[in-house]
Amino acid sequence: MASWMTYKGLEVPDTPVGDAGVNLKDDLTVLADRAPYNAAANPTVNDDSGDGFVAGSQWFNTSTQTLWVCTNSGLGAARWRSLYRRIDNAIVLAPDAGVGSGSDSRALQLDDSGNARGANAVDLQRVRSVATQVAFGANSGIFAGHNNVAISDSGVVGGGKNNNAGGGVGAISNIAVGSPAVTITSTNHGLITGQQIQIAGSNSTPAVNGNRFVTVTGSNTFTIPAAVAIAGNAGSWSTSATAAYAFVSGGESNQALGKWSHAQGRSTISLGNGAHTEGVSTTATGGYSHAEGSNSTAIGSGSHAEGWFSTASGNYSHAEGAFTSAGLYAHSEGYGTYAFWTAHAEGQGCAAQGVPSHAEGFVTQASGAYSHSEGVWSTASGEASHAGGRNSSARLTAQWARGSGGHDDALGTAQATISTLWGRTTNATATELLLGSTIALSRFTLADGQTLSCFINVVGRKENGAANDHASFLRQACIRREGATTSLVGAVQTVGADINPAGWGGIAVTADDTNESLKIAVTGAASTNIRWTATVFASEAADAAV
Repeated sequence: MASWMTYKGLEVPDTPVGDAGVNLKDDLTVLADRAPYNAAANPTVNDDSGDGFVAGSQWFNTSTQTLWVCTNSGLGAARWRSLYRRIDNAIVLAPDAGVGSGSDSRALQLDDSGNARGANAVDLQRVRSVATQVAFGANSGIFAGHNNVAISDSGVVGGGKNNNAGGGVGAISNIAVGSPAVTITSTNHGLITGQQIQIAGSNSTPAVNGNRFVTVTGSNTFTIPAAVAIAGNAGSWSTSATAAYAFVSGGESNQALGKWSHAQGRSTISLGNGAHTEGVSTTATGGYSHAEGSNSTAIGSGSHAEGWFSTASGNYSHAEGAFTSAGLYAHSEGYGTYAFWTAHAEGQGCAAQGVPSHAEGFVTQASGAYSHSEGVWSTASGEASHAGGRNSSARLTAQWARGSGGHDDALGTAQATISTLWGRTTNATATELLLGSTIALSRFTLADGQTLSCFINVVGRKENGAANDHASFLRQACIRREGATTSLVGAVQTVGADINPAGWGGIAVTADDTNESLKIAVTGAASTNIRWTATVFASEAADAAV
């Protein structure tokens, strides 16, 4: 009678008798090998080949309801990895850390192709064109689609194809001879100009390993600043820094490369930390920037670009519409508008270049600081000036200009303007009134080939004056400029009767040929503080744009 022994929890013949006994032992042993070994504890490194375990053997912990598999049964060095644990309402995958040597990232993946996944990563895509298209960032995830890659810690791709969460890697197939720039070929690299990469394993002479800034020349090529004498055909690159918590929600060929960034749509790139892109071929490079629409770019920190080919280049800027551009703190909207620092442009083809200017309408320009242009083809180039209507030009400080068109459609050739000059006298010396406090920029200058018919209204007030300490003067004048000559046309006419207190000197309207300007000089009284204001209402005609 054969004796019996316990083998993996199953009683089998110890010393079988005859062929039947041998066959019985073999069958029972195979049965025990194929069935999970039941025990109230987890396996250890000593649960090895000496106990009949082989790679593929299973172990079931009846206490925790955890199933294990043996990946290596070496004596005294067995390796076991947990498969799953069953609880009342769920299956817990890879619940416990591995037993034995070697890494156990406890990643969950749909297949065993591609490079190793990162610790605690989840990779549920099955199709990839290269081995690097996996979730190899720690705690990263790819949940659907194909040819996606999740590189950074906690980077996530929700689905789609050719998406990249957190960074980039690629193989180099050619390194061309060149200097001072070298062309590198890497299929579907997905890089953007200005991005920094780390190159390793290059076999050119000299090698181009190390940190390099790229200039993209095509979907499969880019250049780096370097000098190569003998070409190479091998190497790899990776982004120099990966961005944790990047998220691509889906779409195609999107890249979330900044920390906490988000990309969706098609061929979008979120490079800045906290950046967001959506739509088609949009790029958000600034921190916490947002680009949407088609081919829009948000460069500045906190900037927002939307629409079609819009660019928000300044920090906290906003560009919307089509072909719009906004600088620092600026806002542009409409079509083909541009807003410089703190400026606002709207409409079509308008440019607000002054700080902080406003241009609106159709092809208007506000280039002066604090200026405003509106209407059609109007330009406000003077500081704090305002141009409106059609083809008007407000070129002097604080000037108001209005036109209804222009000769040959030229700016300022047929328009009306209003300008205010001011000054202060403390004695009986003649003092020129100016448009502002800086003489060089504040004279009422004329443009070459321009004639003005002016109505000039001047008021004077003694500071804290009594009933009779006030003055009023009205003048009519015509003035012209031809080349370097500025002169009055006829005599200046007095309109009505002057109101001029006794002892005050009055006013003089002349042509200042030296400064090419209309000059209004006032004379007060000795030891008397008088404030003066002159308003010039002008009808203007010019040979060419002013």
